[in-house]
Amino acid sequence: MDNSEIGDMLRRAMADLPVSSEAVPDGKFSLAGVQAKIALRKDGSVWSSPHGASPSTHILKPANPGMEDQDLVEAVTMGTARRLGLSAAHVDVSEFDGLRCLVVERYDRARLPDGRWVRVHQEDMCQATGTPPFRKYESQWGAGAREVAELIANLSSNADEDTRRLVQALTFNWLICGTDAHARNYSVVLRGGNVRLAPLYDVNSHLAYTDGGSGDLSMGIDGIFRVSLLTRRRWVDEAMHLHVDPDWMVTEIDRQMARLIDSMHAAADVDSVSRYGSSVVTRLLETTERWVGRLE
Repeated sequence: MDNSEIGDMLRRAMADLPVSSEAVPDGKFSLAGVQAKIALRKDGSVWSSPHGASPSTHILKPANPGMEDQDLVEAVTMGTARRLGLSAAHVDVSEFDGLRCLVVERYDRARLPDGRWVRVHQEDMCQATGTPPFRKYESQWGAGAREVAELIANLSSNADEDTRRLVQALTFNWLICGTDAHARNYSVVLRGGNVRLAPLYDVNSHLAYTDGGSGDLSMGIDGIFRVSLLTRRRWVDEAMHLHVDPDWMVTEIDRQMARLIDSMHAAADVDSVSRYGSSVVTRLLETTERWVGRLE
């Protein structure tokens, strides 16, 4: 496939979006099933449509309508997570026939020695907990952090590591005001008889579009959803319910806070992001710095 064909596919996907796909005031970036995206296969530098038993390897997502440069914000947010040492899907920003999009490398794929790509089974936390997908937010009687942590503690092939990874992700989403980190944005991967927490995906910061500290988390911590009301004491009180050591939790919060700003600036300096000179990304950096300063 050439760039014009991919650009046409992206435009058709965007044209099919209902009006309600625009962001809602509480910082929820998308409604179920309405974010434009296409799935393609990439071999080297060659793009093609998946067919038959040959699966896609990448997901391409243009920015959500009504949210300027949302694709760049997600690229910076995901890049920040990786620089902090969190397990997160690899993303980049590319253009196809003049249309910019976020390119996400699928972690639920594996390449066999003979070069064939195969699917790796995964279940998001709605599926894994038997929760209907329309209840992806804890406030809608969906799965919360405690329920997800309990599932991981009972089913993961490396429960200690995966519960810590979950708490790292929950902490990160608090620090960046990742207000849309609901149950469908956490998954487990099932491969070779092992069950492991999947890398982070679809992580985005609300700080690019609002003043720091506004909005509610999708999963509460010690009964608190409002990001500005969370404190270290609340996290410590929640630690045992999340199957992690309270002292480790405090150390992890301090570690992420100390490295967050530099990590985010490094993620924003990547050429595929910085070339656009986005004022939205600049606001993300400035608001994050003010917000983290308040937390200290």
